Amino acid sequence: MSISYKELDKRSNALARELIQKGFRKNETAGIFLPNS
Repeated sequence: MSISYKELDKRSNALARELIQKGFRKNETAGIFLPNS
């Protein structure tokens, strides 16, 4: 799988918005589990 920097930026911003909605604050740590590549 490959994605452009633009798509990576879009996806990372969406993840950040979701974490903020769930109550995460700046400089907090969140564990993120991803499937093996």
